[in-house]
Amino acid sequence: EVITTPFTFASTTHAITRNGLIPVFCYLKKEDYTIDEEKIEQLITSKTVAIIPVHVYGNICNVEKIEEFYKDIIKEYGNIDCLINNAGISLHENEITNVTIEGFNAQINTNLRGAYFLAKEYIKDIEKNKDKYGNIIFISSERGAQCDQIPYGLTKVAINSLTEGLSRKYYSKGIRVNAVAPGVTASEMTGIDKDSNLYCEWNASKRFFIPEEVAEVVAFLISDYSKCISGEVIYTDAGNHLNPWWE
Repeated sequence: EVITTPFTFASTTHAITRNGLIPVFCYLKKEDYTIDEEKIEQLITSKTVAIIPVHVYGNICNVEKIEEFYKDIIKEYGNIDCLINNAGISLHENEITNVTIEGFNAQINTNLRGAYFLAKEYIKDIEKNKDKYGNIIFISSERGAQCDQIPYGLTKVAINSLTEGLSRKYYSKGIRVNAVAPGVTASEMTGIDKDSNLYCEWNASKRFFIPEEVAEVVAFLISDYSKCISGEVIYTDAGNHLNPWWE
């Protein structure tokens, strides 16, 4: 089984099930910021073939309850093969003078704090079971490769550092840790429709990306084909984060 939090692309669900795994979702209820159960059900079942994912309610921002939540998951579903930390929000403030305390806290809590403490519980679980191997995947962003002034970018810089630090600490103990850092991808958060014109002049690829492209990289990192890869931040932005001297 794979646990991913709180709501991942339906495309990632499809990629996960191809590996013979059952996704377990932790996502926020509608009144807590994001998509409602009916919508998420439609998105997921439209992309899965044979396995219907199990839904688990929770709020990743409530870090005080993460230990209890994690124990409930283990009790109910057993072994967790891979933890995908995909919880993320961006308030698009553009500059520091537009950032509110509420907005700052919401992004830090969702993008970093929740992911950090859920990873902690997962590592504790793997360490208690010496015959188990672990796999953590953080969903970062191309923004993590740059300096920044607003909360979203700062959380992604931190996630990239956390990915590298955890890998160096725990790979020898059987836990792989990697991150996938997408460029601007069609989603509800970005407001880009994947079936629309994806042309983007300022992007190195001259287009926006679609969720399925990111999902395939995640699926690769879940699989045994990537066992020698750990501590890496894999950018799925066609090199847009690179800064060539000629531009």
